[in-house]
Amino acid sequence: MPFQTCARNTSPKRCMLSGIPDTAQSGLTYVRSEFYQDEPDNRPQAKSGTRVVRGYYLLEEFSPPTSGEARLLRRFWFDRLAAIRLARLQSFDNQGLLDYGCCFLG
Repeated sequence: MPFQTCARNTSPKRCMLSGIPDTAQSGLTYVRSEFYQDEPDNRPQAKSGTRVVRGYYLLEEFSPPTSGEARLLRRFWFDRLAAIRLARLQSFDNQGLLDYGCCFLG
């Protein structure tokens, strides 16, 4: 499923905080990494066709290991441009394929 753009009044913080359980009780594991992506420059002053490289922190949520393997459940993308903010949220199905993606405007 392609990414969907969430409404401007959707709170990424509320979406994220309400969705992350206590790791001690849930058995979930979280891994942080960094990712750089070449994207169109969407700033108002940018010239048409300009591209930028944006940095993101990724927080990946894994299920408790079963049969020796953990499964990726969700990936939170935090934009590092001006302030750290939740920029995207991805959910994955039982086969590890992207099930849903949402980009937060902001």
